[in-house]
Amino acid sequence: MQINLCFVGRLEAEKGIGLLIDACDTLTKEEKLKIKTIHVVGNGRAMSEYKMAASKTGLNFDFHGFLSRTAVHDIYKKSNAIILPSASEGFPKVIAEAMNYGCLPIVSNISSLSHYIKNEHNGFLFYPITEDEIVKSIRKLLSLTPFQYSKMIQIEQEKLLKFTYTYYNNRILKEIAN
Repeated sequence: MQINLCFVGRLEAEKGIGLLIDACDTLTKEEKLKIKTIHVVGNGRAMSEYKMAASKTGLNFDFHGFLSRTAVHDIYKKSNAIILPSASEGFPKVIAEAMNYGCLPIVSNISSLSHYIKNEHNGFLFYPITEDEIVKSIRKLLSLTPFQYSKMIQIEQEKLLKFTYTYYNNRILKEIAN
């Protein structure tokens, strides 16, 4: 079975897209065969350099540029994991959005992320933010059985509902408008 991965964010060094591409390049041939597509959503000045580096990995990186929210959600629907090797974050809503569509988060253990993502429970956390740590996390994902994957994406689904626009809008109506 092949899997799809995604990255959603600005295409800048601080967001870790270069590290992700380098990490994917060091995967073995057998590991690369397990990855169908790596969807990259976002723009940045260095996009052409990232595309060039990605083309040398032997993996199918699909650079989408900026997409509408609906189109990003379509990427989440077809992805098994979202990888964000960012050096600084608050709590990026893309993680919760992706998790709502069954994407396991593979994220750097910074800021408040560990309050929501429990390593090897409902996603994968890594630190330090290095190529080697990203590779280790991708390998953990690739080693999951379908049962293990399903179990991980179903953990704490009720908490994720709090990160939807419907929940947010209802809360505004209930707490502010009334």
